Amino acid sequence: MSNSVSKATLLGNVGGPPDELSGGGIAFSLATTERWTDRQSGAVREHTSWHRVVVFGNRAAGLAPIVRAGLR
Repeated sequence: MSNSVSKATLLGNVGGPPDELSGGGIAFSLATTERWTDRQSGAVREHTSWHRVVVFGNRAAGLAPIVRAGLR
C-alpha cells in the first residue's frame, strides 16, 4: 500500500473553534454551501455540506490561533 496525499480547495465558513489533536494537529468543521436555480420552478435552492478538516504540522500551528466560528 502506498501513501498518498489528496488536495482539495474548500471555500466556506468555520463551524466552531478548532479541536486540538494529539501530535500537534487541529481539527475543525467547515460548511460549504452550493446554490442553484431549479430549472423547472425557477426557485433558488441551496444545500449545505459539512466537512471535517484536519491539519498537522506547521500549518496547524499557524492556523490554530486564527480559526474561529464564522471565519470565512
